[in-house]
Amino acid sequence: KAIKLNRPCVVNLSLGSQYDLHNGTGLKAEAYKQLNKLKPEGSVIVAAAGNDGASNRVWGGFDVSEQYTYYYGNPIELAMAIPDSAMENLSFKVTSYLAEYDWENNVFKNIEELGSFQSVVPSNLKNDSIYSELKYKDESIAGSLTAKLNNDPVESDENFVILTINDHAEINVNKNPPIFEKMEVYKVTVIGKGKFFSWLQSVPTVVNGTIVRSVPDPIRVGLDSTETWVGPRSDYSIIAPSLYESTFSVGASVNRWVYEDTAGNRQPKPWNRESPGSLASFSSKGPSVDKRILPEIVAPGMHIFSAIPSYYRGWSPRVLNGQYASMSGTSMSTPCVAGAIALFMEKNPNANLDTIRAKFLSNTVEDDFTAYNGDLPNNYWGYGKLDIFKVMSNGIFFGTEQPKIDFQLYPNPAQHQVFTNLQYKKVELFDFSGRHVKTFSANQPLNVTNLAKGTYVVKVQTANQVIQSLLLVN
Repeated sequence: KAIKLNRPCVVNLSLGSQYDLHNGTGLKAEAYKQLNKLKPEGSVIVAAAGNDGASNRVWGGFDVSEQYTYYYGNPIELAMAIPDSAMENLSFKVTSYLAEYDWENNVFKNIEELGSFQSVVPSNLKNDSIYSELKYKDESIAGSLTAKLNNDPVESDENFVILTINDHAEINVNKNPPIFEKMEVYKVTVIGKGKFFSWLQSVPTVVNGTIVRSVPDPIRVGLDSTETWVGPRSDYSIIAPSLYESTFSVGASVNRWVYEDTAGNRQPKPWNRESPGSLASFSSKGPSVDKRILPEIVAPGMHIFSAIPSYYRGWSPRVLNGQYASMSGTSMSTPCVAGAIALFMEKNPNANLDTIRAKFLSNTVEDDFTAYNGDLPNNYWGYGKLDIFKVMSNGIFFGTEQPKIDFQLYPNPAQHQVFTNLQYKKVELFDFSGRHVKTFSANQPLNVTNLAKGTYVVKVQTANQVIQSLLLVN
């Protein structure tokens, strides 16, 4: 449509998955790169960073000798990024354990080993995929393992291996109480030399009632742990396409900590409340495998009141007049950034992704919440919080906090000369497009006689601070 109209556009992608290479290469990454080359110039794709910031779905990134971790649920699907140099030097062994699962306490009991599937050497997958089964004592199938290499036609120094483990036990967490036939727990061991990464794929629990999980603390859930156990992590959890260089990656902050639904109940529950302005616990964290800082920017994404259709039957509480629901996720923060970029491009129709990055990432908000995770940029907040006002004014807009001193700018409105009660080193005037209009040095009268009528931003630099205010010239 944009090409047909010869007008730039902003595309919001509140979607994505871990099912991809994570170094920004591959066929899909190349497709997005080509989209950016299409006319009209200025079209920008904004993509959600993902909601895996606290889900412990990432394993790897360490120097391999012989380490292991645990997964449970069905199906377990691991998307693995393995460098060329490690394809022949690594092997993966999956051992299956049958156990009774206590859903309420998240504990496994009466654990017995079923056996191990055929080991997977990634280099062997270049010739054929691997399929292996385990059976119960009655010869019925207990589980199966499939390993295959995803042959991407775009040249990359990483290989994409998919490891899928199917558990034949019935799981349904939508029932009350939940149904768990004896669940299988899988111990995945990596042996050899080199490095790799793997991402556990999520399943739609609300649709089919199943779960997939990694195990951050084996002892707590009743499993063995030794010094060679390595737990999962939540960094490197940015999803595709947000991790592509040709998209603008957006994380999420907390919009509100408590609200009232249409039934008059205060939401969310006290144990699930997070401070407004803080980083949403679910917001995926970088970097990319090739060490790019991601996400690039953060916008409000937790407890956003979103319009819903009349047939909505979702799990988020209805709010206001019932035509809205409180939604959370980077799927909600990404449209905030897409809308801000659209505003910017109305004023700057020839802007492209490079321009957007330069303007938006140099005009973010830094505060106590961003400082909690260290200096910006970092792999929690990217370059900071979205501030469209600073972007539109080239960084000259003042924030919500006013000076805590007796600062006066008078007369205001003004026609001829303006005065201030402060001793200043320099005074600068900007118009509302951010264009620098005039500079007054120390002790120079602030003469505005020749200025066009309108509102200006005034920056007063004293010996130890910069104070900003508005001035109306009429």
